[in-house]
Amino acid sequence: MTHLNDTMSTSLLTTHKKNAHLTKEERVMIATLKSQGLSNRAIGRQLGVNHQTINNELNRGTVRQLRRQKSNGKIYEYSYYTSIVMKLVRPHILNITAILVVVAYIILQSNFYD
Repeated sequence: MTHLNDTMSTSLLTTHKKNAHLTKEERVMIATLKSQGLSNRAIGRQLGVNHQTINNELNRGTVRQLRRQKSNGKIYEYSYYTSIVMKLVRPHILNITAILVVVAYIILQSNFYD
């Protein structure tokens, strides 16, 4: 762990500024320290932030965890989520489009024979 402390900037060792977002460096440090097996409280003490901030960051997903990435051998990403949403939305759009086409066809046929 001494090599980590040697490479860490002094700003990360001081207390975190309240009501400010975590910096990219802090997020990288959270990921690094979590991968080394440190608890949220230990990471919070080292970065000068509350342990709940670390927990929120891990749950939010800006810091990737292996157990969150893989579930039953599958990797879930944002693109996967959008494809699921599009599959849910598309049938409704197609049904409305199909209904409009049928209605237009009926109207055109009735005007054609009159």
